[in-house]
Amino acid sequence: MPTVPVVNKTGDIERKYMAVAIDISDEGAQQPEYHVIGYKITSSAIELNPDVENGTDIRGVNFASMNKFEPSQTFEPHRLTGGKDGVLGARLIHMFRYRDMAGFSKFKCLHIWGMFGAEGAYEADSYDECTISVTSIGGEAWTDVPFTVTYGGNIKHGTVDKLINTVTFTPAA
Repeated sequence: MPTVPVVNKTGDIERKYMAVAIDISDEGAQQPEYHVIGYKITSSAIELNPDVENGTDIRGVNFASMNKFEPSQTFEPHRLTGGKDGVLGARLIHMFRYRDMAGFSKFKCLHIWGMFGAEGAYEADSYDECTISVTSIGGEAWTDVPFTVTYGGNIKHGTVDKLINTVTFTPAA
């Protein structure tokens, strides 16, 4: 296991240092195009959803064990907008309209741990089979497309170059 990283900030850590980027490249693209999501989203956290077993055995001894996490993260509202910030929302609506159920589980995602590292080399984890579940489409005045990301597939550790817009992932050696 690698050395535990040191928080590279002082004081309380701002939420912006825990970013998520989703591959918005066209299907079949040679390289992923990871774009950080967050436009008009004011709060989001990873729900770890641990698989915990606990109880009391026949001797009266309490026990507990945890064998895995099933992390997911909700993004609400996710405002539909133009430009790069709108690509994911438009793709999700298109997939819903054409009932591309398999497509919802084929996203590549990055979770960026910006409190570890610095500009040019923030620590990040790459997941190759994230599922994005759209929870609704619409709103009162604007079109929102809130969704939940369930992180899955193979994990690669590495770094990204920044915390906003389109980022480049570099796998760890």
